[in-house]
Amino acid sequence: MKNRKDLMPAQQDRRAVPRKAGRGASGKQEVKMLKGVKGAVAGVIMVLAVAVWSADGCAAKLYLRDGKVLTGTVTSSDTDFVTLSTDFGRFTVPRNKVERLVYNEVPAQDEGEEDPVDRAERLYKESRIANGLDGTVVTANRGECMLSDLPVVVDIITRKDIEKTNAKNVADAIARNCGADIISYPEGLSDVGIRGFAPNPGSNMRRTAVLVDGRKILTTNLSTILIDDVERIEVLKGPASYLYGSGGMGGAINIVTKHSREKVKGEVGYEFRTFMAWKGFADIGGSAFPGTDYDLTLLAFEEAQYPVPPANRLWLGNSCTNYNGAYRSGFKLTDNHRIDWRVDMFLAQDMNYAGDFENKVQDPGKKDMSRLTYDVIYGGKTETDEHMWQARFYGGNNVSAYKSQAGYKTNDSRTDYMNISAQDRERFSDHHEVVFGADYNWDKTVNGRCANGANTAPLAPDSEKFNFGVFACDRLRVMDERLMLTLGIRYDGYKLDALSTDFLKNSPGEEYSSSFDPRVAAAWRVSDIAQVHASAGTGFVVPEPYQKIGSFTPPTGDTRAVHGNIDLLPEKNVVYDAGVTFNMPAVYADISYFYSFLNGGIEKTTTGATLTYQNAVNAEAYGIEGKATVVLSDIWGWSKTVRAYANFTWLLKNWDITNQRDVYNVGKFKANCGVDFEGKRMNLRCNYRFVGDRRDLYQPLNEPAQVKQVGNLNIVDVNFNYKIVEWLHASIKIDNLLNQRVEDKYGYPLPGTVVFGGIALKF
Repeated sequence: MKNRKDLMPAQQDRRAVPRKAGRGASGKQEVKMLKGVKGAVAGVIMVLAVAVWSADGCAAKLYLRDGKVLTGTVTSSDTDFVTLSTDFGRFTVPRNKVERLVYNEVPAQDEGEEDPVDRAERLYKESRIANGLDGTVVTANRGECMLSDLPVVVDIITRKDIEKTNAKNVADAIARNCGADIISYPEGLSDVGIRGFAPNPGSNMRRTAVLVDGRKILTTNLSTILIDDVERIEVLKGPASYLYGSGGMGGAINIVTKHSREKVKGEVGYEFRTFMAWKGFADIGGSAFPGTDYDLTLLAFEEAQYPVPPANRLWLGNSCTNYNGAYRSGFKLTDNHRIDWRVDMFLAQDMNYAGDFENKVQDPGKKDMSRLTYDVIYGGKTETDEHMWQARFYGGNNVSAYKSQAGYKTNDSRTDYMNISAQDRERFSDHHEVVFGADYNWDKTVNGRCANGANTAPLAPDSEKFNFGVFACDRLRVMDERLMLTLGIRYDGYKLDALSTDFLKNSPGEEYSSSFDPRVAAAWRVSDIAQVHASAGTGFVVPEPYQKIGSFTPPTGDTRAVHGNIDLLPEKNVVYDAGVTFNMPAVYADISYFYSFLNGGIEKTTTGATLTYQNAVNAEAYGIEGKATVVLSDIWGWSKTVRAYANFTWLLKNWDITNQRDVYNVGKFKANCGVDFEGKRMNLRCNYRFVGDRRDLYQPLNEPAQVKQVGNLNIVDVNFNYKIVEWLHASIKIDNLLNQRVEDKYGYPLPGTVVFGGIALKF
């Protein structure tokens, strides 16, 4: 049986269409913008119904080892690569992925001789490759899987997308390319939320699972992940607990790091930004010796105080230098067995940890933050590819250490974690396979607090969690691969421990919790250009140990004790979605409707002189999300690649039923749109991001909490890159061109207009 692998698009001339998702508007603006997007997409589809780009040259068929067949004209061929110009664009394919190349098997000009049915089927399959639908995805079923075989919504953010959207961190890249909400604090704390779930940075009660290379990680701050080592980001929409356990209520974000296995290549660069900020980076990777490969990425960047528009008041105090590094090494034991190990780290010293902008003295402080992870993977497969197994061990820690000095208060924490997992993929045929396996997870959090230079009681007791989960996912393609079915199930058992804690009066204890989560999905290709898809499933978040066990008195001046609730259950939600995908040469579009119901959300409640936690919150969210990409150069036959794209998420309702209010920190409408130009030497992207109004919960100094209405955001970014020579590239980037006041969280403004200038040496 044949393996399925990715195609590699030509670097200069490719017509591959990146997939995206969005940001948006409110009220009448929402309706007008959505109608405009729909109208534009419909108009382009009508145009493309009669527009097909073709190329002259020597006709050929390219037979790939994974079973695909590409038809077109060969523009270049050597010992390493074959470049083929097809009806949808041009692709470069490595020779090791080519089974055979047959010239003159199809006529170069007279396409009327080709059977119309065969031509329609060929164009459909080739356009899926052109639009990135046949890329390899890790999140979908805990293993390599063609995106075209997935009946669930997955957005792909490529390395080029990351570079062209001026993204400073992973959360930033997702916000500018995908329909997700973001909270990003100036001092470097960020998180994202999907499909109506609010971001929750710094908290273990997160409702979106975050993965690195298919493994779940425990970092609660996406700003600490090395974005220069990211090859692509895969965003799985809808519940992911059936694969990854707790936290996968809104979806999963899989961060795929670099795995270079070709000739050794590298890059060294420096970038200077306004407000005296800078960034230096270096990376190298490839195969220096047969059977071995590696990647090394290093990054240092410095943040400084900046003026906040419109009054341009300085904000954030002194500068802070952050360091990131990652190293991966792989060794091929045999043709079918290999081992990889990886380590990555983050370190920030003297990080400003200011309060909100209007009350700068509220809880001011400085911290040293660090993260360290290490990972060992053994993988193998049988000669016939019927079995593909993997065993994995990883561990690490997240540390937030306060600076002890008078006048400062700050919280301190350290989380250590470990995971052991094993899985097997059994392929019964080319159309049917099952992935099954088990996870064991352990993590321990130790909390601390410092006030006026002295240690004091933390806000919550120390805790420890043990988790064992088993899962299975069945994937089936039938009816000439027009119908795709997926059924996944997972069971998780948890042991929760509340531990004795220094300086805190608390009663320790232990309790147990569990959850069973399924998801079913189906997709039906109704025609050569259209496919419908639908799914249903559940997700959950396990309670924190102190919410379920023991009691403690927090050091906040409140004399009421906090008691755990042994009857507390995991938060649970049910999600349904359905949509339609249109895919043809030069055009890709998808629109989906989703509905989510949260049952038993955890909330702190008061009973007399006692605070406790209850499954008290019910909430529902439903809306529409869509995306479209049009390769304008393919329609009009331009020699340079010009793409227009748009994506949006429109929450028609996101309502807390229990408290009768909108869910805080979630925008009602989010959209991105822009134009992308790729030439032989010059690349240019202009991106417009719109975030509609939302309601934030704001806690001013020594006053009751307030609900603030945050208005619309209109953010324009420009990215320009020029190849001076093959080994020397220069770039100019502009963030927030309109100098808008941007607050992902009310009271914590981000910089206004920022100009970047950079230079990079490639070798």
